[in-house]
Parts: sequence; C-alpha cells; structure tokens
Amino acid sequence: SSPILSWMSNYIFEAAIRIVRQSMREDDPQEPLTERETECLFWASEGKTSGEIACILGITERTVNYHLNPVTRRR
Repeated sequence: SSPILSWMSNYIFEAAIRIVRQSMREDDPQEPLTERETECLFWASEGKTSGEIACILGITERTVNYHLNPVTRRR
C-alpha cells in the first residue's frame, strides 16, 4: 500500500483512540479499552470489515462485533 494511505490510516486510528479515551475519562475513568477492543478498533480503522478482522485475529465475526460495539457506543 502507499505510504500516504498507511500514514492516514495510522492517523485516523490514533485519533479514534484519543477520542474514545477522552470520552471514557469523562464517563468512567476506570474503564480503559481492552486489548481486544483496541485490536479490533485498529483493524476497523484500516478499513477492514468485521469478517476480515475475524480472520486476522482468529475469532468469529460475532466476537469482533462484540468487541467493537462498546467502543462505538462511547462518545
């Protein structure tokens, strides 16, 4: 892939993590993202579908959605 696309996807991922973490501090400072939530969010920021993320992580698509739902519900 191109260096620009790689840089942009990394930037978007880092921005999403910052937004979620900032939101969490406001809502519940005791509940950080789990490692699996972070992994799923990373691959989603790379443009991967739930099915693709499931294949990458060796888990089911339902499990991917289970980990992404709490992250996407946080504001």
